[in-house]
Amino acid sequence: MRRKGEPPGGRAHFRSDRFIQTNGSWYFTTREHIDVGPFRSRDAAVRASEILIAQLRDQADPAQAKKTIDDFVHFQVPRFNR
Repeated sequence: MRRKGEPPGGRAHFRSDRFIQTNGSWYFTTREHIDVGPFRSRDAAVRASEILIAQLRDQADPAQAKKTIDDFVHFQVPRFNR
């Protein structure tokens, strides 16, 4: 899926899995190569990634996307681990 402002065609990005487990905690990796987490379960990481993707969908500016991700890590991730 392309974000708003991304040109058609171009390089395709492939990942075997954007969800990783490290030391018992789960993370997901963004297109910006930022690991988001930790989460207590893979399901929590999947739900969080869906929410973040929805927030990023209409953002064309890479700097704004990074700020959205940073805010998500600081303010939303802790809510998934309550």
